[in-house]
Amino acid sequence: MTAAESSDVADAELVGRFEYSSISGRWRWDDAAALLHGLAARPPSLSNDELMGIVHEEDRERVAVALDGLPVGGFRLSYRVPTSEVAPRSLLLVAPEVSRHEAGFQAEGLVVDLSADLREAGETAGRAAVEAVMEGRGAIEQAKGVLMLAYSLTEDQAFELLRWWSRNHNVRVRLLAERLVAAAQGSDFSDPELRVRMDRSLHDLTIDPGA
Repeated sequence: MTAAESSDVADAELVGRFEYSSISGRWRWDDAAALLHGLAARPPSLSNDELMGIVHEEDRERVAVALDGLPVGGFRLSYRVPTSEVAPRSLLLVAPEVSRHEAGFQAEGLVVDLSADLREAGETAGRAAVEAVMEGRGAIEQAKGVLMLAYSLTEDQAFELLRWWSRNHNVRVRLLAERLVAAAQGSDFSDPELRVRMDRSLHDLTIDPGA
């Protein structure tokens, strides 16, 4: 990855997505996750060994041990990946829930770049920084949901709209997301007609066609 590409990743505040199967031992990433790992193109899938080839050599043993003992109720996995810059990129993989199967489990979640936040917080406050980052990412996910509902957008389109407002009004994506979520919980967004339509939709969606 070039320095320009690395800067693009930071500016975009990318959040990647992954899927992992303990049955096959393989990972699937979206384009954003591939970019965060320094890959120009998204691979069809990667084995654990192939992932180890991307992980910083100082983190490989710890990550390998973690992969052998991933909990089935959700997990967090952190490691660094080398970049063209002086410092490696610090990534956090978060799977809130894991689907348990007889032969193993499957998980899906987010890939988050913690590099800037950890640099700002310093090593001694690393754990607090991780928690703060995840709260901020949660606000971004909620803000995307608000925009998807309001404008009938896809998830990617909602994030691009959020980025556009952030870029053109010089407000960080995370701060803008937090403000939008707070506004959405206020009276300005509390439309009785919208609530009625939502109630009707939820009612229709809960009716079992085969009942």
